[in-house]
Order: sequence, then structure tokens, then C-alpha cells
Amino acid sequence: MSRPLSRRELLEAGALGALWIGAGCNRRGSAAPAPARTPADLEVRLRAAPARVLVDEASEAPTDVLRFEGTRLVGASSAFTADDGRYLGPTFRVRTGERVRVSFENGLGEPSVVHWHGLDVAEENDGHPRFAVEPGARR
Repeated sequence: MSRPLSRRELLEAGALGALWIGAGCNRRGSAAPAPARTPADLEVRLRAAPARVLVDEASEAPTDVLRFEGTRLVGASSAFTADDGRYLGPTFRVRTGERVRVSFENGLGEPSVVHWHGLDVAEENDGHPRFAVEPGARR
């Protein structure tokens, strides 16, 4: 009769099995092909930059702010309003299930992120500081 595997032996066997399976998935040793880009319903170029704007209609003098500037590249004109010159910046109007692709450029003097309220996005695209975009860089 054989003895039962210890917890350590079971974990080692599981790790070796995972390595063996993983090695068989990419036999040529090359990187996996990049996934095909799904067409976007709305594609936008978004840039964070300093600006001087009137904060509201009662303002007499412009105020220095950090804001987003945007350009719609693909999609319905009603889906994206640039709102140039306003404090709040662009507005996205999309429906559940529509795909949005944003090219973000950091025109600020420090690393920056974009956090998307109301959109279902992958963690690496949702404004976590570890994914900050360096000044002058794009993501």
C-alpha cells in the first residue's frame, strides 16, 4: 500500500503540472499573438493639459485649471461633446454594450491617470496609480 501525499508533495505536484500544461500551450517559445482589436463604437483622443477657463458664467476672470481636451475620431457626433473652453471638459454619451476606445495623452508636468466613472473597464485602464502615464506619454 502507498502512503497518502503530504500537503507539500501535493502542492509541488500541482505546480509542476501547471508548468507542464503552460509549456505545452506555446510550443514554439514565441510570444502569443496579440488579440485582434474589436471595432469601437466611439473612439476618442483625450489629452490632459493645463488651461485658463471661465469656471462659470458669473466669473469675470479666467482661472488656471487642469482639464481634459478631446477629439472624436470614430462614432456618432452625439456620443462625444468636446465642450472646449468649459471647466468640466468633454462629455461621453454611450449606451450599455457600446465599446469605447480612448487614446490618452498626458500633457501635464507629472504622471497622471484617468478614472472612469460609470464605465466597465479593465483594471489597468481605470486610473490606478501604478498605471500612471508619464508626462508627454500616451496610453
